[in-house]
Amino acid sequence: MKRWLVTLLLGAFAAFAAQAAPLFKQGQNYTVVKQIGTEKPQVMEFFSYLCPHCYQFEPIVDGMKKKAPEGTEFKQVPIASLGGKAGPLLQRAFAVAQLLEVSDKMTPVLFESVQVERKLPKSEADIKKLFVDNGVDGKLFDEAWSNFQIEGMINEYNLLTESYKVYGVPAFIINGKYQVRLEGLRGSDAQQKMDYLYQLVNYLLAKTEPSAKPVAVNPSSIKTLNAQQAETASHHS
Repeated sequence: MKRWLVTLLLGAFAAFAAQAAPLFKQGQNYTVVKQIGTEKPQVMEFFSYLCPHCYQFEPIVDGMKKKAPEGTEFKQVPIASLGGKAGPLLQRAFAVAQLLEVSDKMTPVLFESVQVERKLPKSEADIKKLFVDNGVDGKLFDEAWSNFQIEGMINEYNLLTESYKVYGVPAFIINGKYQVRLEGLRGSDAQQKMDYLYQLVNYLLAKTEPSAKPVAVNPSSIKTLNAQQAETASHHS
């Protein structure tokens, strides 16, 4: 066989092997943090308004939502461990925004207040002013701030943070089972790394857990089995 043909075939084989190889690898691009995942696709983002990287990730997460499969649930979990006293205040602010169904409006406001204007809230009054200045009724805010549901939401945030051992943010848990390794993103520039992230997230979103379905039993098969057992018993008697 001519040398040029051998070279061509080897090159084609190498290209095929590269395409056949898995694009994402456990331990390099993601880690398994739970043994059992969700039945439906879910992206859970741990974040803090005090985290500059979380602020920078806001448009990236918006792009992630657009590229994710239909029906994907996006869940945000604010952590309270950053920023001293401001951490719990901002965590509660997110819970209030969720309860009042204004989180889409208030999250950019809270991020900009902390990250752009460099204003750390020192009290409930500071948080309330941000809400009221952006169209939220002050009385509704007061009722929500002291609502018992808020304590349950905060407990859930803290339990999830502890359960998934989240020590740094932003952190992304996919389907309750896989954690994205942001340091494993590939690309020569920010756009390529972002596209790589979207591909990785969608790859992990496809790895949902099958739901446990009860086995359907045909009544006629039960009658047949009972008849067979009765006939066997009569032969032995």
